[in-house]
Amino acid sequence: MTGDAARACGTGSAGTGSDCGKEAHDGDHGLVADAGVHVNILGAGVALHARNRAQALDMLEWLSTRRPQAGHARMSLEYPVNRKAYPPRIVAKWGKYRQDQGNLSGAGRFGEQAAQLMNRAGYR
Repeated sequence: MTGDAARACGTGSAGTGSDCGKEAHDGDHGLVADAGVHVNILGAGVALHARNRAQALDMLEWLSTRRPQAGHARMSLEYPVNRKAYPPRIVAKWGKYRQDQGNLSGAGRFGEQAAQLMNRAGYR
């Protein structure tokens, strides 16, 4: 996505969420038109030998309920995972989005090269 399009999507000025992501990369072949929008992946888990495993699982289940999801959506300005939780007003104004169905299995393929470029550029 170009810088102007990314800024417009971030502020909601691009119209609906489905307008964001009209440009998407397909790996080595450049841009693919109308691929949908990127959806962040956020995960949580419980360590195999966690002392309070049952309570940790209860907490993860609670975090996915309506009220905590609405609170997280307000703080992060993202759509909540739980569809019963309303997104913040500014996010709701973006409208519905069409999720990019791209395969993320190769997402880290250029991670080392990216880190080297950031180091060379002095990014901190």
